[in-house]
Amino acid sequence: MGYGREAELESDSQGMLNSVEAGYHPIAMVNFLKNLRKQEIMSGQAYHGFQASHPETKERIVKAGTFALSLSQKYTASIINRNIYLQKLQGLVYGGKKHLKDKNKYKSKYLDIYQVQKSDTLKSISNKIYKDDRHSYEIATMNGIKESATLNPGSILKIIRDGVYK
Repeated sequence: MGYGREAELESDSQGMLNSVEAGYHPIAMVNFLKNLRKQEIMSGQAYHGFQASHPETKERIVKAGTFALSLSQKYTASIINRNIYLQKLQGLVYGGKKHLKDKNKYKSKYLDIYQVQKSDTLKSISNKIYKDDRHSYEIATMNGIKESATLNPGSILKIIRDGVYK
């Protein structure tokens, strides 16, 4: 069985530490685990038993919630790291050759950062950037949100732009 349940709980904690350093709020891990639990319930998947290497998801939610509370003080300081992280993302080449022998020609694309304005929706952002509202699903998927999500002014979205970053 290799690693046990304690190693998995330690892994959760280390992942939360890493994500806080990257600028994510520690409660994001708790939300992820809650979504995982909902999927387990919806699929009818019961806890997989005594010899499972992962702890029960309910236990992971409780422990992650407790740890998130203790990390929340660090979160305010991590905004600096978040901004550095976003600066490093901006301009990254997106798409292109799949492997070295790929001889196809691809249109240049890059990752950009968009700051949400008051009354923005994914469709209005899609119209603003791409002159077509059909890209709202792509923006939602890229940012791990629902297409119908309400956007908060000042929040950041990753988008794909054509061309080369200047």
